[in-house]
Amino acid sequence: MGDMDLFMAEMADVKPLKGEKLQPNIQYQLDSSLAQQRREQALVESYFARMSIVAEDVERVAPDADVSYKRQGIQQAVFKRMCNGEYPIKAELNVTGINYRQAREALVNFIIKSQSLGLRNVLVIHGTGVSSKPYPGALKSLIVDWLTHLPEVMAFHSALPHHGGKGATYLMLAKSDEMKLEAKETNHKGVGFR
Repeated sequence: MGDMDLFMAEMADVKPLKGEKLQPNIQYQLDSSLAQQRREQALVESYFARMSIVAEDVERVAPDADVSYKRQGIQQAVFKRMCNGEYPIKAELNVTGINYRQAREALVNFIIKSQSLGLRNVLVIHGTGVSSKPYPGALKSLIVDWLTHLPEVMAFHSALPHHGGKGATYLMLAKSDEMKLEAKETNHKGVGFR
């Protein structure tokens, strides 16, 4: 006997309320937070597949070099404001002193979580790595490479001295799906049919 048969047997002597007849609709849904965690984990794994943790596999960035990146569609004025540290930093991640695998995992999780929370401007502290192995600036080089593989990252630039200078990077993240929907609804208010 299946679950539905057991349910119907238990409900056999129940009398419906007077009024509109309702059809039973039984659905089993995963807890939304569990489903969200599963989606995020699948996303993380897909990113890891594209991101090397071998420093020799990425283009070298000198410890004292400025780093800068901007995806198409980001307005130059917005990018300039980010580069000048004019946007408030909503969260920060410090990956100094941990191995490359841990740093990659922390960075990806930080970006996915920040973006899902609607945080647009965040800071990653990676250090300059003047004496890092296998070459100076190895972790910084990996971070720069990883950031270009993450579609949530719309732009990045070396931080100003008071935020860590060349040992830290400002990130501008894409709007979350909720923020996009909210913006779309805001932009369409007042547009009606006549």
